[in-house]
Amino acid sequence: MRGSEVHKDVCDTDSEGVESQVDMNTVRVNSVDGIQMVTGGLGFDVKILRKIISLRKMEDQEREEVDQLLELYKAALGMV
Repeated sequence: MRGSEVHKDVCDTDSEGVESQVDMNTVRVNSVDGIQMVTGGLGFDVKILRKIISLRKMEDQEREEVDQLLELYKAALGMV
């Protein structure tokens, strides 16, 4: 097998893998969008739910640091 044939095989394999991941990500995004539409229809604020989800993904220490920084910035801007 020549070098260019090897590169073509690798490129084909890589591109198929990327396409598969893109397809799976599209399904996942559509699923999340559907769930958000349902929760929004039930009266929940989707933007707030997204923020809650991002906070839940954080470690406790990171979440506390973010809270402290928000309080500091709000105080500096006279928002408290």
